[in-house]
Amino acid sequence: MKRRQAGFSLLEVLLSVAILTLTVTALSGILIYGRQSSAVAADRERALLIAREAQEAVRTIRNNDFSALSSLADGVYGLALSGNVWTLCTCTDSVGQFSRQVELTSVDATTQRVDVTVSWQQTPTRTGTVETSFELTDWQRSVENDGNVFRVTEYTISSGFTGASYSLVLNQDLASNYFVIVQGADGSDSGGGNYGPAHVYAAVTGDPFGTGDFSTTPSNRLRIERGAASGSAVGWRGVVTVIECLADCAANGFELIDAKRISHSGTSTSGVSVTSPWTNASRVMVMGGVNGSGCSTSETSTGRYPTCHVLYRTTGLNTINWERSPSTADLSNATSTAMVVQWGSEWGVQRVDVSGNSGGNGADNASEYDTAVINPVARDNTWVWGSGYTDDDGIGDGAEGSLITLGDGEASQNESESLISVGQEYTDQKNYSVYALTHGSLAVDYRFKSDGNSGDLIYTATVDTAEDATSRMALVSNGQNGTGTAYPRPIFAARYSSSNQVELSRRRSGQNWPAWVQGIDFSAIQVSEADTTPPSTISNLSASNSTESTVLLRWTAPGDDGATGTATSYDVRYSTAPILEANWANATPASGEPIPGTAGSAQSMVVAGLNSGTTYFFAVKAVDDAGNESAVSNSPSATTTANQASVLVLDTSLARLTNGDRRWNGWVLRNTSTRSIEIDQITIGWQGGGSEYDRIEIDDDRVFDDRVANGFTADIDDVEIDSLGAVFDNEIRFRSSMSGATLSITFLMSDGSSVSFTGISL
Repeated sequence: MKRRQAGFSLLEVLLSVAILTLTVTALSGILIYGRQSSAVAADRERALLIAREAQEAVRTIRNNDFSALSSLADGVYGLALSGNVWTLCTCTDSVGQFSRQVELTSVDATTQRVDVTVSWQQTPTRTGTVETSFELTDWQRSVENDGNVFRVTEYTISSGFTGASYSLVLNQDLASNYFVIVQGADGSDSGGGNYGPAHVYAAVTGDPFGTGDFSTTPSNRLRIERGAASGSAVGWRGVVTVIECLADCAANGFELIDAKRISHSGTSTSGVSVTSPWTNASRVMVMGGVNGSGCSTSETSTGRYPTCHVLYRTTGLNTINWERSPSTADLSNATSTAMVVQWGSEWGVQRVDVSGNSGGNGADNASEYDTAVINPVARDNTWVWGSGYTDDDGIGDGAEGSLITLGDGEASQNESESLISVGQEYTDQKNYSVYALTHGSLAVDYRFKSDGNSGDLIYTATVDTAEDATSRMALVSNGQNGTGTAYPRPIFAARYSSSNQVELSRRRSGQNWPAWVQGIDFSAIQVSEADTTPPSTISNLSASNSTESTVLLRWTAPGDDGATGTATSYDVRYSTAPILEANWANATPASGEPIPGTAGSAQSMVVAGLNSGTTYFFAVKAVDDAGNESAVSNSPSATTTANQASVLVLDTSLARLTNGDRRWNGWVLRNTSTRSIEIDQITIGWQGGGSEYDRIEIDDDRVFDDRVANGFTADIDDVEIDSLGAVFDNEIRFRSSMSGATLSITFLMSDGSSVSFTGISL
């Protein structure tokens, strides 16, 4: 019996093909739609970033000069970036496929509405659009009308943050010139509970401008970070003090030069970090580390707090040097924040190193402080701050147990002080870098808090009244009884709780402690009137002490305004022609100008990199803090000395081959200078001729006597040519005829210079 085989009818085949086609089409559509959706989402995210860039660019323009916005007519503009400076222009603004427009609308004299639109071709038939709107105010104008230079805000983080980061919401948009002091700790608000530096220490890591190594935040936020992913139930609490310069920063305020996140790796104890350059090293301050802008570390051991105890110094015009204790073994990875601040010309800034091992119970006697000498300052106009470390890790013998103050450390105070002191309750070695910052309109009150109050988490100190809550800040440095590691017992935060009271708070009680409290009031520092007076013209510039490549310049310092005060910088230039105002721009700028001294003081510098035997003319301008330049100084000249090689001449006018073309003689060595020169070495080579050397004589003395087939170098002794003198009896003897050869000779002189004479036909 035959088995019947199953099969498909024609209709079934056609139906199957149709279903397969529909399925493939549907799947293809899903994939294509999915890809398109992903692409649209990616484009939109990119457009949002471009819009946010425009927001920050316009804010930067406002921060630099509000009139750059208010002077423009209402309308649509593009953004242009040149030399890291944003400007608004009547231009096409596009980033790849994205077009960007910035629309300005004047709300009133001090407010501008800004609408940013970013558009792109999403599909062949559809346009994508992202729009943002915000308003900007002329905060600087309102401040200038009030006359205030500083805005100081003490932000209290009272509820605590338990994660690794915190977004601090400010009362207003942040000014671009600012610095931050972070004070506080994680803890239990009781007498128990050890916490490691990962929980206790925090650092500022982000601002609206993305300054230096900082991340970028919204215009009214700062980012605070620590090493711990989570803290205690209440987390980190403390005070973040934000000091801003709103106007007149180059004179009565300060400028933020850079913000660095500096890595301290493993057990390393020192390092170098390069920053944006500053213009006046004498006014630069590094606000860094645990008692400054903060530190973060993942270290949880309470015995490793020195990991974040860092000392900072500046060198040159763009370098930070840092140190940790070389005698503390328990170091590990950390990253600290250092904010580089250049104070204005009206500020006196002195930095000194303080080291030693003085200490004693209560830290209330001058013998318990190590000191460094400064130029005398008025105590009531000077505040102090410092960074550093000790050679131990305990709560009382570590860096958190060190007191910093103006004067000798005694509770009694003098109207004028010429010392800075760092004290402790123990006698461990300590090393600190401390700044004294003085301004004639600053008001500072120092109060010593005597040893005691072991059970208190909060202590209130009474200080001089500072009425303006936006112009005052409090600082504390304190000692601590005990050498164990019961952290965060010695770590305090300070803030004004009223116009004449400073609240000191910590997160763990126990052990007595002394302290120095500073109440600092910036309210009387006001905007200066516009400075239009340049420094006086330098008229006694002199040039002397020339060498082959350098000239020494000397002059008398002018003032800031005419012949009074202190200028900000010098601009020294040189040329081979006398320098006048008309050709000043064409003269070559020198480098290494000194920091200006007070009017009438002696100044000098060495101009290097000059050519030998050349006459140069020099000139200098002085510049003040407002950018006013003096007129061009007198233009003295000096001639660099010539090196020996440049004055040695090989005279071949009477040279000839003799004795069967074997001897080349009659050539003369001449000294064209008025000082003697000496030849130390001769190198000879030639092309053609095919002969060998036999003997070389200079001044009738043999300097070489050997058979050599190729070029060679021979040392020469005592071949000295007197001033404007010559050496005549010179000869090179070959083994056979050298007619048709081309000779080259190089002489090395006793000063290390050399000269070659080539292409000499024999």
